[in-house]
Amino acid sequence: MTDPALTESEPLRFYRSFTVGPEFPSKLAVASFRYILFSPIGLVRVLVVAIAFAIAAYLSTVRSNGQAYALGIGALGFAGFVVVIALVTVIGFVVERRRLRDRIPAGSEFAVGFRDATILMRSPMDTAEVAFTQYQSFEQVGDFVLLRRRSSRILNFLPVECFTPDSLAYLREKIPLPAKR
Repeated sequence: MTDPALTESEPLRFYRSFTVGPEFPSKLAVASFRYILFSPIGLVRVLVVAIAFAIAAYLSTVRSNGQAYALGIGALGFAGFVVVIALVTVIGFVVERRRLRDRIPAGSEFAVGFRDATILMRSPMDTAEVAFTQYQSFEQVGDFVLLRRRSSRILNFLPVECFTPDSLAYLREKIPLPAKR
C-alpha cells in the first residue's frame, strides 16, 4: 500500500539538506545519551532504584550487625549501584556510537521538508513522511531538533542545519513545544 502523503503533488516547503562529516555520529550519540540520561525522569529513576538498593542492604544487615555496619553496607550498595550504572552507560554509549558510525558514514545526507499536514525526513537510515499529528512535541537539543512521537517512545534527532528560523516557526505552528522537563 502506498502512503498517500508520499504521492501527493503538493510541493515541499522549507526543504533543506545537510551533509554530515566524520564527527556527526559521535555528536548524535552524545546528544541522544545526554537527553535520555540527564532528563529529570531518567535521573529520578536511577536514584530511586539506587536508594531502594541501599535501603534493602541496610535493612538486611542492621539487625545482625548493628547500625554503623548497616549504614556502611547501605552506602557501599548505593555507590556500587551508581558505578554499575555508569559502566553500563559508558558501554552502551560506545556500542551506540559504533552503530551510528556504521549507519551514518561521512558524506551521508539528512534532509527535511514540510507539507501542510506532514514532515518529510530523509536520512541514511530511513525516509519517512509523517503526519504532524503523530508528534507530541519538538524541541531544540544542542545541535539537533528532537521530535517526540505521541504513541511511542520514538525520538527523532534531526540536525539543526536542516532547519531555518522560518521552518522552525512553521514546525512550532504544527507541533507544540514540550511541557517543562
